[in-house]
Amino acid sequence: MEKITRENWPEDWGQVQPWTPVDEEVYNHFLNTLPPVTFYGDRFQAGEAYDAEYDSYGRYRPRYLTFANCGSDGYLCLGLRFRNDYPLRIRLGTWKQSEKQGRKQNERQQAEKDSERA
Repeated sequence: MEKITRENWPEDWGQVQPWTPVDEEVYNHFLNTLPPVTFYGDRFQAGEAYDAEYDSYGRYRPRYLTFANCGSDGYLCLGLRFRNDYPLRIRLGTWKQSEKQGRKQNERQQAEKDSERA
């Protein structure tokens, strides 16, 4: 996933995949434009609903762009989430490990396919 900056700002934030890296400028833009709906030190939800969708109970609820500060590992857009619907725990650096493991698994699968073709 490419890090989102002011230069490659998406037209539709609703299409941004959860756990997408963003730069500090993007993070601070959403943090400081409007007061956040929720703010828990290392994560917040932007102050205006992006859209609304039915939840698992059939209630029509607003969804907010959600961001996390992962310290020295950078900043993340956690995607569109219902109010207070954060991942139970955002472990610093875990998302980078998961991304690396996913890439390694894809490489192994591709190597297996290539060896079957040969």
